[in-house]
Amino acid sequence: MLKSDELKLKIIELLSSHQILTIGKIKKLTKTPHHYTISNALEFLEKVEIIEIKEKKDKLGSKIVKLKDN
Repeated sequence: MLKSDELKLKIIELLSSHQILTIGKIKKLTKTPHHYTISNALEFLEKVEIIEIKEKKDKLGSKIVKLKDN
């Protein structure tokens, strides 16, 4: 299991390569849109500990990364 900081680096890499991120539970934490730009995702990542990343494809074939906060 990767540490939270390592997971955050992976998320930043995915954002940098313009892959879609869907983040679970964050609406409750941040009251912001479900899909993130690099700037607001980085702001969000400073506030939480990420414990898991799940990867799957959505109906359009875009990669979705689901995150869980603690």
